[in-house]
Amino acid sequence: MSAAEASMTGGNGWLIIPVNISGIEKGVIFQWGYASGSSTYKVNYPVVFPNNVKCFFAIPNTTLEAGISYLSMANVTPVSNSQTTIIVGKVTNGNAELFTRAVHWFAVGY
Repeated sequence: MSAAEASMTGGNGWLIIPVNISGIEKGVIFQWGYASGSSTYKVNYPVVFPNNVKCFFAIPNTTLEAGISYLSMANVTPVSNSQTTIIVGKVTNGNAELFTRAVHWFAVGY
């Protein structure tokens, strides 16, 4: 790989940027997406990370316009180099509970 590659379909996409680390060419992979309709998601990456997922985060899509005034959070658990689980929750009266919200997610690996 000598040039960057990218693809975007709907709200999901990826970008691979070639880098040279100690004389070995590798591709740093950035991936992103959107999931909606649940509180628990299994996200399949658009491109499998050949080596490792280094960073993954998800942000719940909570807006005042939607009438949502809760502080929501997302917990992410890598399943494999091709999939991650996201759980969205909120805290009500000191108790954590599942919260049906869409999420935007972003992953980095190589």
